[in-house]
Amino acid sequence: MSLAQEVNKLLDEMLSVQKQMTELNELESNTELNNTETGEPVTKDFVLNKGQEQLVQIETELNKLTNNGKNCRDLFTNQYYVNNLLMDKAISKANAESDESVANKIMKELQDGQEEHRTQER
Repeated sequence: MSLAQEVNKLLDEMLSVQKQMTELNELESNTELNNTETGEPVTKDFVLNKGQEQLVQIETELNKLTNNGKNCRDLFTNQYYVNNLLMDKAISKANAESDESVANKIMKELQDGQEEHRTQER
């Protein structure tokens, strides 16, 4: 994989984490969240802190890969650059799948919350 592709991959990861954190910030603070690995309940702040840790890790990887930006001068300004349509399609498909999985997860949490609310009313 070329340096540009590796940098792009990490930047895409960073954007994905930032997007998820923005969506999480829009939720109410008392929203119940579960750890996807253990299933245990976690707080919104805990999840946001994990997101910040991921961003720092990605930034560290970018700095290591680019030697703190010294190895990537004019990396994306190549006038002979030919857009890789297959890569664009793969990225687009991955983003659509991740958006769909986020939407499904939110819907499931909402449904679970409604079911709990109904059982509490009884």
